[in-house]
Amino acid sequence: MEAKRSDIAGHATDIARVLASLIGIKLLAPLVRTYEVAGEFIVTIAQGVPHLGLPDRKVTTDLGQIETVVGLPIPEASRPKFWIGLHESWVFLNKRKVGFKNCGIRVYVGAADEDSRQFLRLEWVAPELAKDGSEVYQGGHAAHPHWHIDRAALVGPEEHLRSLEMLTTSMEEAAEVLPFDAIRLEVPRLVQDLSWLGGVHLPAQTEWMHYLWDGVVLPAPHQSAPQELEMLKLWWEGSLRYLFAELSQNATI
Repeated sequence: MEAKRSDIAGHATDIARVLASLIGIKLLAPLVRTYEVAGEFIVTIAQGVPHLGLPDRKVTTDLGQIETVVGLPIPEASRPKFWIGLHESWVFLNKRKVGFKNCGIRVYVGAADEDSRQFLRLEWVAPELAKDGSEVYQGGHAAHPHWHIDRAALVGPEEHLRSLEMLTTSMEEAAEVLPFDAIRLEVPRLVQDLSWLGGVHLPAQTEWMHYLWDGVVLPAPHQSAPQELEMLKLWWEGSLRYLFAELSQNATI
């Protein structure tokens, strides 16, 4: 998708308006900013937004980059436990036009006085052109757009090994002090390593209900790219509202 470079600032403001409405503030100053770096046009959360009346913080993304995130009023504005960061990247095509590259949302958890952990992200990556001129999506058959459940929300190998050690130790201790026919004791359960799930692309859009995918032909019905700036704007608005609704209704920490 191509867009006029001059339209991206207004697009960023549209995203900021939605985010501000969810947080419950008036958009009196830039909440989302644009800047140029390494031949790309970037849209992201503005730095130093406490003047808007909401908390912000610096966090490290899953890619090891530093980004600014703002607190969502969950469970309430005075003590946010969920933080949201966003990004959108465009490549320069010429002096007036840019081409969509990718965008996404990252969600972190942690009180203001705690370390924050990234646990969920929503991404949309544009396809690349192959040598034969066809469009190729990252990850082969991977869905675009897609969700990722990140490591902080999953059980990793360390937890798996720890639970195995606890389980083995408990069984050995029970065998030493109890007769074979003693009453059954509650022992720790073996926790499975689910860290691999962080690499699974969970589709955020599919067309499977309209036509069958044979599992081979690409691009697949769960792979798409935004066609125009208005479509991308609607995607941002729907995604942000959906995330806010789900966290508000289900987060119990």
